[in-house]
Amino acid sequence: MMNHGKSTFLPLLTLALATVASAAACGASDEHAADAPPAQEASELPTELVVAEFEVDGMTCGGCVLATEFALRKLDGVVAADASFDEATGEGRCTVKYDPGLVSPEQMVIAITDVGLTATPREPAAGKS
Repeated sequence: MMNHGKSTFLPLLTLALATVASAAACGASDEHAADAPPAQEASELPTELVVAEFEVDGMTCGGCVLATEFALRKLDGVVAADASFDEATGEGRCTVKYDPGLVSPEQMVIAITDVGLTATPREPAAGKS
């Protein structure tokens, strides 16, 4: 008879170890392995949020994506940070929702730089008239 608990445990353990190894291989520091800061309570959210987008150079894996998101979420005023890496093109991007009264895009660039990557603000798309 097959032990289903063991057959499920091994693939999950392998996935967890691969994720940790991937983050270590890309040079993401240990401080980014900690849990992301908690989301702000609805009553703490500002009325006017702004969205900033960045090109992120130097990403090589999912560990880089996580390190970028964690670094940005630690900043006071950042409500959401979503990073992505396209293996096919080698392009990294990040979108951040934030309160401009508490944090600036320049501070976000510094946070991304601190994890060993290079961030360049993207120009907002021109609106259609």
